[in-house]
Amino acid sequence: MNDFSEYPASISPCRTFVFLHEVEPLLHLNLIKGGSLDNALVFVNRELTSKQLKRLAKTFHKDVSQFKVHDGVLNTTDIYFPNEPARHKLLDVIGDLSLLGLRLQGRIVAFKPGHTFNTQCVRRLRNQILSE
Repeated sequence: MNDFSEYPASISPCRTFVFLHEVEPLLHLNLIKGGSLDNALVFVNRELTSKQLKRLAKTFHKDVSQFKVHDGVLNTTDIYFPNEPARHKLLDVIGDLSLLGLRLQGRIVAFKPGHTFNTQCVRRLRNQILSE
């Protein structure tokens, strides 16, 4: 993203993502309350049997006919952009940097960013700004 005016249409709609093997244990423990196949991308790295799809449909309170598995993504909707996960990572970086409470101007290059690293950067920036 080269211009913040692109944010509303190109970045903000991008959904979080998870791998099915990571989310399955959480589903079985009934720990996922707000997540759904409508607001998150679920990546699968194996073929799913019809029995597995039926179980997932029941878990997600969906009809199995609503499920789509396309290019390794299990969802009830199509992906918005071919690189939607990368755009969601950018969304996370922008959101985490907003915790600084200041408007930043600059270029950010991140490799495999995550909330832990992002917030550590915000702490370092804040400490550096406060020490000046």
